[in-house]
Amino acid sequence: MELHVVNRMGAVVGDEVVVEVPDHFILKSAFHLYGLPMLIFFAAGAAAYLASPVLGFADRDLWAALTGIVAIILYYVAVGSREESGHGRDRVHLDARIVRIQAHHDDSPLVCHHP
Repeated sequence: MELHVVNRMGAVVGDEVVVEVPDHFILKSAFHLYGLPMLIFFAAGAAAYLASPVLGFADRDLWAALTGIVAIILYYVAVGSREESGHGRDRVHLDARIVRIQAHHDDSPLVCHHP
């Protein structure tokens, strides 16, 4: 994950930093990763369960489960293709900031670098 943050702390390349991200971003991300797919699963499953007698499907539970799973897969494919094309990233404006510079570590997974 790449995060662009204003460097007011004077961090240099190789510094390990602590970044503060607003709570609403964490909650929104959790909803899009877990909450919305669960709602889609239940809504698609319920619709398939109710429509299965009309469509002539004998096993309503199986039809509902498969429809819910397919709906989740389609959701994640749509979100993934949207991210790959770059749509959606332009609208994310975080108020993230560096709050502390940790010790200098060359092999740190989180480093500050200049573009």
